[in-house]
Amino acid sequence: MCKGIFGFFLFIAFSFSAEAHDFKMHAGQDAYVFDYDNFYGKIINVYETREGEPADERTESIAHDWFALEDIVAGIPNALSGMPSPHPLAIGRTGEIGANAFAAIYGGKRYIVMSHQIHSNYGMMALVMGHELGHHVCGHTSGTMTQNPWTKELEADTFSGMTIRAGSFGLNLNDALLYAAQLFSPGGSTTHPPLAMRINAIVDGYNNGSPCIGRQVPLIASNELGGNVGLKSVEPLWSHNGSVVRLIANGADRRFVYESPKNGLAAVGVGKGTLLFKGRRSGNSYSGDAYIFSHCRPIAYKVSGAVSSDDRQVTMFGRAPIVNESCAVTSYRDDTLVFSFAGD
Repeated sequence: MCKGIFGFFLFIAFSFSAEAHDFKMHAGQDAYVFDYDNFYGKIINVYETREGEPADERTESIAHDWFALEDIVAGIPNALSGMPSPHPLAIGRTGEIGANAFAAIYGGKRYIVMSHQIHSNYGMMALVMGHELGHHVCGHTSGTMTQNPWTKELEADTFSGMTIRAGSFGLNLNDALLYAAQLFSPGGSTTHPPLAMRINAIVDGYNNGSPCIGRQVPLIASNELGGNVGLKSVEPLWSHNGSVVRLIANGADRRFVYESPKNGLAAVGVGKGTLLFKGRRSGNSYSGDAYIFSHCRPIAYKVSGAVSSDDRQVTMFGRAPIVNESCAVTSYRDDTLVFSFAGD
């Protein structure tokens, strides 16, 4: 951590639209936060953006965090080559926490959470973003961070140095080192190396790249602190109208995303990771928004329905909009969506 996408929770497509989602990370209890000297035992309020919400001041602000991440991935196309797919990486925002950002594992996802302190300086944010992303690209977990934490922090610093050379957000090495001098402790701590060592790591990454590129990052284990305890690490597959989709569950939240769309859907912009449904499960019922796809942008409409008694089928009903060539909604039709469990 520095003391200091890609619309999904980062399925590496980097399209930005959002649904407000506030939750609490309990550091050391249900989340692993890569800065135990600052956060151990604390409750951290996090705001995450998801699909479907019109942009407002807060979501537009968080979009800039996505842009910094996009810049890194654009400059280092193989940065995420070792991570499992779909990439369980998410962006969050938090308030005044006494530090500018942190990386975390929570709910089976890998988070980069930025605070308000860092956001207004995009160059400094790019340095911090590179470091926090480095924790994830290097495959750091709670298990590895408790052993030789300085080594892991320096790996993340080396990765951030490489992102500077790649031109992340226009940041240059001299400015990055000045920012590092402002952000890092000269004497270090039990979990973070001294400033001089961290600057050397940034320069090494700038000159020589990161040893983490291509490193195979395992899925977050169900028993990993911050993992989905008792759940499988890979979301199950379901069939829907000739396509294969994945069901992603997070508490009561439910999403179906395309895994293997049927022929013809690519022509209307549907690919792997495209959101088909988002909503919630309450008892044996699902409700939320489904999406239709045409020559227009995806259009949401309300659906609801029941889960079968064996949990192997979800059937929802709604009124799907019909659009004309100008993308104006002209009428509605009755629609039935059936999702059938197909295995892992």
